[in-house]
Amino acid sequence: MARHGLAGSGLDSALAATEAAVGIYSSAPTCYLSCAARVPGFAAADLDQELYQRRRLLRLRCMHGMAYIVSAGSLPVIAAATQARPADIERIARVAGLTAAGYAELSARAEEAVGDGSVTVPELREALGPHA
Repeated sequence: MARHGLAGSGLDSALAATEAAVGIYSSAPTCYLSCAARVPGFAAADLDQELYQRRRLLRLRCMHGMAYIVSAGSLPVIAAATQARPADIERIARVAGLTAAGYAELSARAEEAVGDGSVTVPELREALGPHA
């Protein structure tokens, strides 16, 4: 419990809380409550700042297709460990109205647009165009 910030003096930041838990469920208010339970004096703006200004935390669809908040440093490991199966990707593409070729083309454009990883969601949407 202490290692996760749920007992003892707690942890010192939303980043530390997320890293201690490996990741926290992303939906509001759950993500804020997870941090509040672990960080004394936590304010919602603390998590928002890590997500949107500092970008040391990010949202990732992983386990069971649900969104989690994870640290940027742990992203490669978590993504690899929870990677979607090809059948899941194909199903999601079909629901979105994409063919396999359309999905591959859109994926390549998205990877190019992301570049070094500093693109925002609105910037990504603009780069991919109206049909993305």
